[in-house]
Amino acid sequence: MASGRDGAVLGSIRALFGAGTSVGMDDAQLLDRFLTGRAEVSGAAFEALVTRHGPMVLGVCRNARLDAHEAQDAFQATFLILARKAASIRRRDSLASWLFGVARKVATRARSDAARRRSRERGAAVSEVVEPDPGREPEDLSALYEEIDRLPGTYRDPVILCYLDGMTYEAAARQLRCPLGTLSVRLKRARERLRSRLTRRGVAPSTLPIGGFIPGATTASVPIALAESAARAASRTTVGKATVAGAVPASVASLAARTMAMMRYRAIGIGSMGLGFVVLVATASLAVRATEDRPGVPEQALTAKEARPWERMLPGGATVELLGVSTHPAGPGTWRIPDGTPLPTAPYALSGAQAPPVESLRAWEFAVRVGNLPEPRPSHRWKVVPPGRSTANGTPRDATDKVLPDLEMLAVTLPEDRRSCTVRFGVASGRWKTEITSGPERSAFGTQKLSAIFGRAREDRGKTVVTVSHDESEDDLRVVAVDSAGVEHEPVHSYGSGVRDYVQSEFEYDLPLAKLKEFRLQTRPFEWADFADVSLKPKGE
Repeated sequence: MASGRDGAVLGSIRALFGAGTSVGMDDAQLLDRFLTGRAEVSGAAFEALVTRHGPMVLGVCRNARLDAHEAQDAFQATFLILARKAASIRRRDSLASWLFGVARKVATRARSDAARRRSRERGAAVSEVVEPDPGREPEDLSALYEEIDRLPGTYRDPVILCYLDGMTYEAAARQLRCPLGTLSVRLKRARERLRSRLTRRGVAPSTLPIGGFIPGATTASVPIALAESAARAASRTTVGKATVAGAVPASVASLAARTMAMMRYRAIGIGSMGLGFVVLVATASLAVRATEDRPGVPEQALTAKEARPWERMLPGGATVELLGVSTHPAGPGTWRIPDGTPLPTAPYALSGAQAPPVESLRAWEFAVRVGNLPEPRPSHRWKVVPPGRSTANGTPRDATDKVLPDLEMLAVTLPEDRRSCTVRFGVASGRWKTEITSGPERSAFGTQKLSAIFGRAREDRGKTVVTVSHDESEDDLRVVAVDSAGVEHEPVHSYGSGVRDYVQSEFEYDLPLAKLKEFRLQTRPFEWADFADVSLKPKGE
């Protein structure tokens, strides 16, 4: 039970905000008081923030499958990072969204640490029984949390405030300074995006609480002692200076410091993160490079340089993130961030790709995450500069052999002495344009853009089949069949092979030959994400 000044202040704050966030000061006002107020006012303001957002933060940490002690360390580390970075937060009305993103990063780091520790203990024949967190929700919300985190700030902020923080629509509209009707529209569009993305990932949205109260987020009960500990640690931390020795548990300080060292902060719909030095342990000094997110500018309008360094937003809205690079075949401990820093968790466990060995060349693997696609599974292409001698694609899967639908990988052989390369990843987007039209008889065509030879169409078990040979195009290419009513039919199956710059493909359509009017060879462009100076060597080597 809380006692003395700390308990009294926490009690007064709970009385002030006991009716929820629909009354009292908003997050921006509380952050301002934390930064500029006297010691007592500053501490009370931070305690109010812990009380308001603590259940959501603890729910995120518990969902990361941490035990009770690990989840509490992650909870405290999240608020310690808030105390250290509070002065850098510009769009303070979106604090809940910022905390959600930081909590996910801290929890991920804590889970990686725990996995390595238990692996070492197993190797040393030490048996440990991990006690589950009794407050952990039974439902795994990892996929939902990940997709919420990837929403544009305009949609992510209201989702977190209303569905994770438990705020009323009216209070959320006041917090975000927008009309109630606008908030409702943003929530509706956010739900539609979440359903679409979860469906593409093979997660049934009906099994997850989209568009309502999310259990495990706002229902996570924060023990009073834990809330007070997080608030006291922050109040003893002077913003911009070293943490007082002993004010923060060593495990919490270490987790926060290592998380911030691994993160390249991208403001999650919240604003500018300046370049600064973060010191979380009296003897540790860590330089943190940050990125800037202009206040008031929609996330879609940010340029590649304003996003995190290894993520690009394409003109059509799709996002491409270069997750890492590894020697091939990849294995535990082989993955690195594209700048050469070790990547704690491999993007995938299996792929099936096999790049043939070539003397004096080394094979590498690259992994990207693709999101917000304009359609399910559009065509994609890789380009590596300088070009590789041989390449192989695979299907990323997790350790249980489950396909990871938002990941793509490439294995490529490059000269062994290469230190870096440029990686390009293209996503087909836009309208299809008809380049060549052909009837069912054999025919040949040539345009300034490409040449094509159509074989004679035939029928096989009620389906139309045609073989088309063409020179390779820089664009995405397909051949559709058009029936007598003018309706286009995409192929149900296609097979192809190529030699040099020529490709021969066979297309099969669910259409009887008697109803066929013509074929249309169509193209559409790729939108490219370029990643320069991708390191092939460990950082510092």
